[in-house]
Amino acid sequence: MRKHLRQVATAFAVTLVCMLAGLSVTAQEIPKADNSIHDKLILLINKSNKVSLPAEVVQHIQSINQSNQNKRKAVYTQTTVLQVLYNTALSKSDRLFFGNHFLKNESPAIIAIRPDLQKLLANL
Repeated sequence: MRKHLRQVATAFAVTLVCMLAGLSVTAQEIPKADNSIHDKLILLINKSNKVSLPAEVVQHIQSINQSNQNKRKAVYTQTTVLQVLYNTALSKSDRLFFGNHFLKNESPAIIAIRPDLQKLLANL
């Protein structure tokens, strides 16, 4: 009985080692996510968080969100996006990249300012 138990345990250990070796090889084949676009967007937002928007833009944002249930979130999102586009310290290509990226966004907060984004991008 012990002889069979040793053989079963040895076979189990060999099988387990082979499975683990196969998993580590497979794990290395999984492609890594490309976060370069996300990283660039975050970098541009961070470089623009101290930009002051013109008073008429702030007033416009407040007026279009007056009856919005998620007013705070929408105003924050819209302000953040517009700060990047109003940041003259950024290159034109960076602002175009950022604006064009958000023109594809289908969130209600961005849809509400889409005409403003298009106008700003056209005037860069």
